[in-house]
Amino acid sequence: YVRIGNIVHLQGQITLSTLGTITTQARIEDLPFTSNGTYDALLKIYHGGMNTGFSNLVGRIDQGGTSASLVGFDSSAANPTNITQSHLSATTSLRFSGTYQL
Repeated sequence: YVRIGNIVHLQGQITLSTLGTITTQARIEDLPFTSNGTYDALLKIYHGGMNTGFSNLVGRIDQGGTSASLVGFDSSAANPTNITQSHLSATTSLRFSGTYQL
């Protein structure tokens, strides 16, 4: 990540080696700084090895949060779906980048 003033740009990659147990919506946890309490922000996520046909995947950083909830969209972008364990596999790979405000 890079922080300039109250702006943070981050990028990374996560590759699963085992599925484990996810009981709620999948998330990217422990972002380097808490986002501000005024605006939500999005991470653009490129994905591979998932059990889904989503055309777009984003991480929604909640206001005042340090994690990003994963949401998938079908080709119409009209039906957002929370990503859960059923959408992931033991070989899922996620590459992400985004910018958010402190």
